Amino acid sequence: MAHSGLSPGQSIGDFRVVRLLGRGSTGTVYEATHRESGLRVAAKVLSPAFSLDPEIASRFPSLARSISLVRHPGLAHLIAFGVRPDRMAFLVTEFLEGETLRERLNQGPLSEIQALRTARQIAEALSVTEEMGHLNLHPGNIMLVPGEGGEVVKVLDFGVARIAGSAPGAEGYRSPEQAAGARIDSRTDVYALAALLHTMLVGLPPTYGISSLVTGEVARLMQAMLSPTLGVRPAMRDIAERLAQLDGSATEGGEGDSRKSTAAQAVLGRSTVWAEAISARRRAEKGHHRGTVSRRVGRAVLAGVMLLLALVSATVVVVRKQQLRELDEAARQPPASGAAALQVPQPPAPPSMHAQPPSASDVPSPSPSSEQRVREVRRGKRRK
Repeated sequence: MAHSGLSPGQSIGDFRVVRLLGRGSTGTVYEATHRESGLRVAAKVLSPAFSLDPEIASRFPSLARSISLVRHPGLAHLIAFGVRPDRMAFLVTEFLEGETLRERLNQGPLSEIQALRTARQIAEALSVTEEMGHLNLHPGNIMLVPGEGGEVVKVLDFGVARIAGSAPGAEGYRSPEQAAGARIDSRTDVYALAALLHTMLVGLPPTYGISSLVTGEVARLMQAMLSPTLGVRPAMRDIAERLAQLDGSATEGGEGDSRKSTAAQAVLGRSTVWAEAISARRRAEKGHHRGTVSRRVGRAVLAGVMLLLALVSATVVVVRKQQLRELDEAARQPPASGAAALQVPQPPAPPSMHAQPPSASDVPSPSPSSEQRVREVRRGKRRK
């Protein structure tokens, strides 16, 4: 059975659909309002693959109730849940104004302090969910919402993966256990958080390990978080405390204190390097196609020039050989009657000590050149 989607005005429990917000791997999200109070909410209708599964349907009420009892400012609060007449299960959460972390990262990496504080807020929110876990952390499930004291991080879809009985994980944020199809626990969230931190700092998830651009305390922390062989389940609150030390929010005087930790200063000092490296990488990716075409054209032009030079060289060699053969034949041919004999000049006698200077008539005429001899031979042939 395929779920074709809901139109504005249709019902999701006590809520009326306003518009479609988006579709994901586990369901479709709508903006909706409560029919009596007008409360604005986000309603997620699980896909038929999950809603119509007998095992999931039997566990849905108890799991949804457990999720609704978890309260934290960093988690999108679950307001209501239920099953529609078409047997599609749904979850209703508070409506949030802002943008997802994915949308923010489309504009480029975050500053180091922004990345560290965002990761810290995610860790603080998940520190109260240690038993259940999120199991599907990725930039699309993190919301950045304006608040009175600054931007507030909200984690979306908490518990949905547990309800659906499936936690495939998003590409780039999937733990080794998830990729192998092995049993997973809250360490999956720790791995995904480290991948999120890397993406916020560098612009790309650590597909092939920690980027060389991430150094110092952050790299050491991420290395521990990304390790697939963690022997002890790490607590998110401990990670949050370490991140707070890095971004300076746990130093004396609070977040506004200018006396940041040494580690935070080291991280902050690399902002220009990171930004330049990411910009260079993106410029290189954009220019790759143009560069490839240019190189191909250049190679074709070079090949044409080389071919032309080879043809010219071959022509010169052929002409030169022909000239040498003609000269050789002319030298070997005996003089014909009526033809002017080739004159071979005799060496002059050594001059006497008392001899007078030779007159003009006594000076031997210069020896004809090779070209002159060839011409004389040819004239003799024509006369015959």
